[in-house]
Amino acid sequence: MISNAALKHWLTDMEGILQDVSVSVRNLKRLNWPMNEKEAAILRQDFFIDYAQVLRFSIVVQLCKLLVRNPYQKRNFFRLFNSLKQEKYDGRLKQVLKENRGKSGRYSNKLSLKEGIKALQKDLEQQKELIRKLQIVRDKFFAHTDPSARWPEIRDEDLVKLYRLALETCNALNKGIYNREFIPRERGKQDLEQILLTLSSAS
Repeated sequence: MISNAALKHWLTDMEGILQDVSVSVRNLKRLNWPMNEKEAAILRQDFFIDYAQVLRFSIVVQLCKLLVRNPYQKRNFFRLFNSLKQEKYDGRLKQVLKENRGKSGRYSNKLSLKEGIKALQKDLEQQKELIRKLQIVRDKFFAHTDPSARWPEIRDEDLVKLYRLALETCNALNKGIYNREFIPRERGKQDLEQILLTLSSAS
C-alpha cells in the first residue's frame, strides 16, 4: 500500500535531487556564457575547465537516479509509477484524489492517475536514447572507468533537456495530485555568479 504521506515524501526527495541538478545546470550554463573578455579569460583557467567537468558529473549522476530504470535506486520515476499503478492507496490519498474531482488538470481517482502516468511514461520513452547515453556516461566513465568505452554523443544542451524533462515529470505529479509546483531556488551559496563578479573585479 502506498500512503499519502509516503507519496509526499517521495516527491520531496525527488525535488531535493532536482534542486541539486538545477544549481549545477545553472552554473554550467554560466561557465559557457562569459559576460565579457575579462570573464572569458578567467573561465579559460584550468580550475574552471575542471569545474565544468565536475558539474557534468553531478548532473549525470543525479539525473540517473531519476531517469534510469534501476531496482536498487529507491527514487526513480519508474519505481514510483509502478507503485502508483499497482499498489493500493491509503484512505488519505484516496480522499486527496476525490477532492480533485471537477478540477481541470487534476487526477481525481486511481484510473485518471494511471492515464496520466501513461502519458508521462511516453514522454520518457521518447527520450530513451538520450537517457541510454546518460547511463553510459555514468557507468563507463564516471562510476567505473572503461578504457575501451567510447564517449557517447551527449552535449551540455542534452543534459539541460533531460533536467527539464525530469522537472516537468515531477511537477506533473505534483500539480495533478496536490495542485502545487516545485520551483528550484534561483540563488544560493553554491551559485557561481558572485564568485565570477568578485574575480572580475579583482583582476
